[in-house]
Amino acid sequence: MIISTDAEPLPALPADCLSKFQPTPPETSGQTLPHVFAGTVSVDGAVAPDGIVVTARIDGLLAAVAILKDGNYTLPVEPPQGVSYIGKKVIFSVGECQASPTAIWQTARVDRVNLTATSSQ
Repeated sequence: MIISTDAEPLPALPADCLSKFQPTPPETSGQTLPHVFAGTVSVDGAVAPDGIVVTARIDGLLAAVAILKDGNYTLPVEPPQGVSYIGKKVIFSVGECQASPTAIWQTARVDRVNLTATSSQ
């Protein structure tokens, strides 16, 4: 391979040519960005099995659902159009068991929340 140091500079591209390659922000249409919760899940002190359903409830209503994989979950919680979750408590469940801790919903955040639950005896 021959590398030349006498190469001529590339010609400048017109500004309108470059604008076609600029990233365009996604359309949100006034929609609030989600608060994403992610972490591990344990039940009775052991890693919860794959396939367990993890849910988030706000004001008693189901806000999001995720399926556990490799002991971890990722749960994006996004309010419906015209509804605000800002500052509201998020209550998590693992299967039919309420989990701890709870969280406070904020827009456009990603937080690690490791959930623990105790099964009914």
